[in-house]
Amino acid sequence: MNNFFKKPALIVLCSAITVSFLYVFIRFAILSFTPIAKIQGSVPSVERGSIVDRNGKPLAVQTNFYHVGVTPRSIKNKEQFIKDMASPLGFSQEQLKSIIDQGENYSFIYLKKR
Repeated sequence: MNNFFKKPALIVLCSAITVSFLYVFIRFAILSFTPIAKIQGSVPSVERGSIVDRNGKPLAVQTNFYHVGVTPRSIKNKEQFIKDMASPLGFSQEQLKSIIDQGENYSFIYLKKR
C-alpha cells in the first residue's frame, strides 16, 4: 500500500458499508414478508335533504325504492321457492303461488314493488 489508505480508516469504512448494507437488506426483508394493507379512503355518508317550496312544503323527499322480480320459467322448484320467499315479501304462500301461476306465460314478473 502507498499510505493513501490508512488501515484503521479502511476498517471503519468497510464496517460502515457492511452495517448500511445489512440495515437495507433487513428492512427490505421485513417489508417483503409483511402482508399488504388495503388502503381504503373514508367516504362520508351524506344524506340529501328534502326539496321544499317557499312555504316549506316538501316537493321531493328521499326514499328507498326496491323491486323484486322473477322469471317464472327459471324457477326449478316452485314449492321451495314459494316457501322461502313468501315470508320475506310479506305474502302468504297461496298469494305468492297465484302471482307466479298468473305470470307463467310472461318472461318476467314483478313480485313486489315499492
